[in-house]
Amino acid sequence: MSAIYNQTKNSMLIENSGTIAGDVVAVSTGSFTIAGGSDSSHYGVMTGKNLTTESGNIGTITHTKDDLHFTSGYLLLNDNINAGSYSVI
Repeated sequence: MSAIYNQTKNSMLIENSGTIAGDVVAVSTGSFTIAGGSDSSHYGVMTGKNLTTESGNIGTITHTKDDLHFTSGYLLLNDNINAGSYSVI
């Protein structure tokens, strides 16, 4: 089961200043952008389903239909990324 699953044709933007625990799957054909929190006191965490950032608790971000963009903000990423043949920018 995924923490976030998007199968629409629309673009998806995640602005994360909390914790997303579990896999993030975007099978949409639209763009996918992830932004972090506004400062070091409000950063976003993306990790596995057990809510920790230990090496045995790694989540997965999957978006294989378009580029995956990381924009501004503070983000702790404890996920593997599957972008297929597209880029992570």
